[in-house]
Amino acid sequence: MKTRTLLLLAVALTFGSAAFAQEAAPQVNDQRIDQREQNQQKRIAAGEVSGSLTPAEAAKLEKKEAKFDKKEDKAEADGKLTPKERMRLNRDQNRLSRDIYREKHDAQTDREGKGLIERREQNQQRRIAAGERNGSLTPAEAARLEHQQARFERQEHRDRVSGGGLSPQERRQLNREQNRESRAIYRKKHNARTDH
Repeated sequence: MKTRTLLLLAVALTFGSAAFAQEAAPQVNDQRIDQREQNQQKRIAAGEVSGSLTPAEAAKLEKKEAKFDKKEDKAEADGKLTPKERMRLNRDQNRLSRDIYREKHDAQTDREGKGLIERREQNQQRRIAAGERNGSLTPAEAARLEHQQARFERQEHRDRVSGGGLSPQERRQLNREQNRESRAIYRKKHNARTDH
C-alpha cells in the first residue's frame, strides 16, 4: 500500500513539475517587433496599390521581409529574446523601413496599376486552372470563365492603347470588372456541378 502511494505521489510530482516547467518557459511575443512587421507589410501593400512601388520593387521588399522573419524565428527559437538579439532585430527593421521608404520615393513607379491589374489577372487564371484540375469546374464553366477573362484583357489593352495609359476612371472600371470575374469564378467553383 505504501509503495503504491509513493508511486502515485512520484507520478503526480513528475507531471506537476513538467507542467510547472512548461508554464515557466517564457513565450517570446515581442509586441513592438510584431507591430512594426505589420506596419511594414501595410506600407508595402499601400505602395503596390498607389503605384509608388513597381511589382519588382514590392517583390524585393517582400523577400527582405521573409528573410527578417527567419532571423526573428531563429532568435526566438530558445523561448527568449536577449537584449543583443532584440537590438539586431530592431536594426534590421530600421534598415527594411529605410528600404521601403527609398523604393516608394524613387523615380520608378507603377502609376497605371499595371502590375496590380496583371497580378489579379494571373491570380484569376490560376484559380480557373485549379478548378479545372480538381474538377470543381466543368469544362464548359472553365471555357466560359476563360472567355470572360480574355474579353477583360482585350478591354484593358484597348484602354491602355487608346489614351496612352489608364485614367483613374478606367482603372476603377477594370477593378470592378475584375471583382465581378472573381465572384463568378467563386460561384462556378462552388456550385453543384463538378467534372467528376
